Amino acid sequence: GVPHAAYVGLDNRAVGRTAGYLLGRFMGPSRADKPHRGRVALIAASRTYRAHEEREMGFLSLMEEAFPGMSLIAAREGHDDRSENYHHTMSLLEEYPDLVGIYNVGGSWDGVARALRESGRGRDIIFIGHGLTPDTRRALLDGTIDAVFDMDPGTLIERALASLADPAFDG
Repeated sequence: GVPHAAYVGLDNRAVGRTAGYLLGRFMGPSRADKPHRGRVALIAASRTYRAHEEREMGFLSLMEEAFPGMSLIAAREGHDDRSENYHHTMSLLEEYPDLVGIYNVGGSWDGVARALRESGRGRDIIFIGHGLTPDTRRALLDGTIDAVFDMDPGTLIERALASLADPAFDG
């Protein structure tokens, strides 16, 4: 509701919906007589971060619409701390043997990946996160992470500068 001339960045609700769509699709085909089943977990830095809240809302809305047989576990807050994310993931794996997916809406994906690898479930759990780095690239290649969302800073800067140079901008 804040007046603005332009917005440059991710549409976080759309990103969350895309994460939900990918997670469901990565589970393979579902049929009327055999819909997708299992539990899915969310890990956020903090649910008070607007971007994480929007990603969570998008994810939950898509999962409810497209994959109603999936059970969503309440979000865990890992505060973008790899150790907290590791402990949350280990706890989720122990508590929910039918866990089929994790969407890490924030950072410190490596804590989640470490827990998945150590538990031997890295290839069994669909894992979607954010931030493409050399380490996430390796985790994509070894199958621990299934999808990563990333923002290219150069593109963001170009778009921001283009917005400022636009004659319609009244800043």
